Amino acid sequence: MGGVLCRTVEVVNATNPGVELDITEVEGDERQGRLIVRLGPGESRYIKGSKFINRSLSSRIHRSIHVTAVLAGGETARRIFYSNYFVEYGKVTFWLAGEELKDDPVVISDPRRLR
Repeated sequence: MGGVLCRTVEVVNATNPGVELDITEVEGDERQGRLIVRLGPGESRYIKGSKFINRSLSSRIHRSIHVTAVLAGGETARRIFYSNYFVEYGKVTFWLAGEELKDDPVVISDPRRLR
């Protein structure tokens, strides 16, 4: 488990100009959660794997990661992932296909992900 906590994932916002991404951790059936990171257009950020570790086993509360694209007109596009999704990959790029949010995960070997 310690190796997973040290891994990092690069999260990339490859959406159109003017589109921000909000990545939040949500417990249970709530609509709002704890903001992990907000990415502007074209921005990328490395995030420690410990931010995405599923703590559901100890607390018995289901957690999920919500990625929301805030479009220029105030509309939103949302994808919901299980909490360990980001720990499995080294890089996840988000982009828009029309008004639907898509992701492109890339597996990167563990030694390159340790930071």
